[in-house]
Amino acid sequence: MKSILMVNKYYCPVIGGIETVAKDYVDFANLAGYKVTVLCCNNGFLPFTKKESFGNVNVIRCSTLGVLLSLPISFTFFFHLFFQSRKHDIIHAHYPFPLFDIGSLIIPKSKKIILTWHSEIFRQKFSRKFVDFFTKILIKKSIITVTSPNLLKESPFLRELSDNVHILPLSISHKQPVLQSIRHDYFRRELPSDFILFLGRLSSYKGVHILVKAIETLGDRLHLPVVIAGDGELFESILNALENDSLKKKIYFLGRFVNESEKYWLLTKCKFLIFPSIHRSEAFGLVQLESMSHGKPVINTKLDSGVPWVSLNGVTGITVTPNDTEELSEAIIELANNQKLRETYGKHARDRFNKMFSSSIAERNYQTLLNEVFHS
Repeated sequence: MKSILMVNKYYCPVIGGIETVAKDYVDFANLAGYKVTVLCCNNGFLPFTKKESFGNVNVIRCSTLGVLLSLPISFTFFFHLFFQSRKHDIIHAHYPFPLFDIGSLIIPKSKKIILTWHSEIFRQKFSRKFVDFFTKILIKKSIITVTSPNLLKESPFLRELSDNVHILPLSISHKQPVLQSIRHDYFRRELPSDFILFLGRLSSYKGVHILVKAIETLGDRLHLPVVIAGDGELFESILNALENDSLKKKIYFLGRFVNESEKYWLLTKCKFLIFPSIHRSEAFGLVQLESMSHGKPVINTKLDSGVPWVSLNGVTGITVTPNDTEELSEAIIELANNQKLRETYGKHARDRFNKMFSSSIAERNYQTLLNEVFHS
């Protein structure tokens, strides 16, 4: 039976963009008749390696001493990579994951490696210089996929390989859960019936602090409230900002992550989505697809990544300069005050999603790639 080893830093139930993609690819491979094993680390201390089975998928969650600079510390990962790579026809890994870059040296040369390139390593500059040596070796013996043409264009590693890189856009499923309404925000206030939405981790690179400043700048010019859903390191900062009563009237803060049913309820009810990320480590933005699938426009930022390629400026929404409070404010007002424009962008958003980002298209593209690699 054809087999594939899916390698990533973490795997579900850990929540994250790359983890979601890895899970989708596992499902697609399974449907194509491949036996799938997932090799990953634990997202916290785990003194022993844990082996689990989910249907036809085996998951090896390697023992982990802890996490340093967002990287799990796991020596048993290399042990399992050594043996599992010899048992499978294809190894599919997700970059960035430095342990795999280093460990790829122990994979037999005869094995076929697919490497999905999600983003560069930006923050850990010292470790990046060390890992780059192994990354360059890994790239030379891998079939590379990227999630957008922008990522290929902006990556110093991949530019010279552009003719041999496959572009496989990410996707989300058409299936939607039963909607679950949210009645109250963090302050026990009833949510409004019409609102603008921010949905994501409350981190500085997500630009949520820029959004709060933009809303404060708009003052009484903004007649639609904004719902902020998520949690993260800026939680306390946002609570402090909402001590301003006039700002608090404009922002309904949930102060927590939402489940899938609640998320789809928010996307169904909102007028448009704001995705104000400020750092190019934001490589794609799956929540943009979720918004577009509901026929909702997106305000995003002009990053050197796939973000502005997913939702197009003047077509499916508005793209603004990262970190520019004034430009973001004006974009919010433009969409908030123009229902016809929202409807036009919303229709184009749904059309673009159906044409490029549906799960059926992604499944077909991935299965085609797997079969080409297997028979090569």
